[in-house]
Amino acid sequence: MTGTVLFFHFPPHLVREYLERFGITGNQCVLDPFCGIGTVPLECQKLGIPAVGFDAHPMAYFASKVKVDWQADPDLLIEHARTIAAYATKQLSADGIEDNPLFYNAYSPQPLKPLRTLSEEENALLLTNSISSLPLHKTLVFLHYLKQLRHELYYQYELLALAKALVTVIGNLHFGPEVGIGTIKTDAPVISPWLQYVQIMADDLRAVTMPPQAPATIFPGDTRQALEQLEPQSIDAVITSPPYPNEKDYIGEQASYFRLKIPTGKLLADIAVSLGYQLVSIDLFRTRFSSVTKEQLREEVVVLRWPASHIHAIPATGIQQGRLVEMDLFSQDEQNEEEIQAKVTPSAPRMAVCQVVCKSAGSG
Repeated sequence: MTGTVLFFHFPPHLVREYLERFGITGNQCVLDPFCGIGTVPLECQKLGIPAVGFDAHPMAYFASKVKVDWQADPDLLIEHARTIAAYATKQLSADGIEDNPLFYNAYSPQPLKPLRTLSEEENALLLTNSISSLPLHKTLVFLHYLKQLRHELYYQYELLALAKALVTVIGNLHFGPEVGIGTIKTDAPVISPWLQYVQIMADDLRAVTMPPQAPATIFPGDTRQALEQLEPQSIDAVITSPPYPNEKDYIGEQASYFRLKIPTGKLLADIAVSLGYQLVSIDLFRTRFSSVTKEQLREEVVVLRWPASHIHAIPATGIQQGRLVEMDLFSQDEQNEEEIQAKVTPSAPRMAVCQVVCKSAGSG
């Protein structure tokens, strides 16, 4: 499902380019130990290449799992979604609320009942003002019918479409690159954007081959504790985006204050070389303008090779022995407000022995 839930992602074409560059075929298997919302396993599945993904974040795991599940009938999915939309729209109308009025600026709803809201515990999990009271009420009414009319074949797609609508249309979140609050909307449509995202999913399902030639497998949990789920010598390559610190919580103020350029690509390469890898190249993916430093920043891919002579040193993981193994580190400048926070110890899992795509601060 190509355009469905891309909250944060590196471009699918970058994955495809490096799969081609490494000569990965349907007879091999790709691992993404930090698969996020599933770009790598999804692109592999579309190309008929077996893939395995892990992610410890419940939402990221859910999104990845849904995106590689192509079993739903697209026409029946749309039919079921429209039924839910009809029930929710009827209930909102009965409450004196329009989901998508023609003129929002002139629309002044007069709800006939108190607006629904979240519990104190649930509210504490949200950024302040991340969603306004009226859109929240409409979302909770809609969610009630989504659960009440739940169908096991379609529920996961419909729930993921709601998640997409919440962060893009319904709520007040802003991404650029850190997550914050954008324009605070007093009202926003809920049902119509949700239906649009379900329609995108259905269109994607029509475009893919079912059943997939090489289904991807997604596992929940921390990769460091999950390697035993891989068969020995089953992985030929790794492409991933390892975790990197949230700019706002960790380094945003420091980086903004010091205005430091952090050559992440080179730093990552130096660390890898110190562990025994060979540096193949640091590829420029693209540049972009930083509104903070007023400079062009680099987004890079670091390509490394684990020498065949070192294969015996790899701990017992699923890594295929005796093959040329390269590591790609996709390092991304985020307005010079990211830094590497990594601990390299002898006992650390050697996930990087395969291809790894890592988002972090790149070189300035």
